[in-house]
Amino acid sequence: MKKLIYVFFVLAGSILFSCQSGNTDNSYKAENPNLRRVVVEEIVQTPDYTYVKMKEGSDEYWAAVTRTDNIKKGGTYYYDKWMVMTDFKSKALDKTFKTIYFIEKVSDKPYPEHEKAKLQEQPANGSAHVDMKEVNTVEPAQGGISIATLMADLSKYNGKTVIMRGHVVKYTPAVMNKNWVHIQDGTQANGKYDLDVTTDGTCKIGDIVTFEGKIILDKDFGYGYKYDVLMENAKLIVDK
Repeated sequence: MKKLIYVFFVLAGSILFSCQSGNTDNSYKAENPNLRRVVVEEIVQTPDYTYVKMKEGSDEYWAAVTRTDNIKKGGTYYYDKWMVMTDFKSKALDKTFKTIYFIEKVSDKPYPEHEKAKLQEQPANGSAHVDMKEVNTVEPAQGGISIATLMADLSKYNGKTVIMRGHVVKYTPAVMNKNWVHIQDGTQANGKYDLDVTTDGTCKIGDIVTFEGKIILDKDFGYGYKYDVLMENAKLIVDK
């Protein structure tokens, strides 16, 4: 009888331990249900991106964020906005990823939904808020318009090709086969002062550039990446 009781408690303890071990602690999602928690297994740095091999539960996958030195191997991190791309070719690594996650921002601590904006820098490829920079006002290029003129009457320019000139305040290369640029010219209207641009041209933060491209409203790439206004496939001229 004693032997049977002993076996019972051993089995019960094993079952309890197994159940506890299998439990997934999702308490970090209490204030932000979109949060995902990962452990970093591998890091590869390139000039523009930090490539990270992540483990989420039993799943392993590669992700990329704008280059940072704040991610450490073995660390636990959180993110809540991403875009999945397939057959992505990294020129810097000379490697094609069958599937890769482009992540806006990672944090070493979970964060509630209402604090997300505080953690965001300009994402690799999303419609994040960009602060108004202290830039000198630049005059529109010949035949062009200012950001204030555009933002004051967006419907007028929807689907039309325009010329815009401004300071590069953010530049992210090689996402969805395009370079992504934010420009500001020191003007604003209706609380809008920043224009997102996609282009094959290359530039750097601080350049004064002129773009010619088509204005598109309410552009939705999916995965939560939506732009109220976007200049697509723009021709770039870097001012001398």
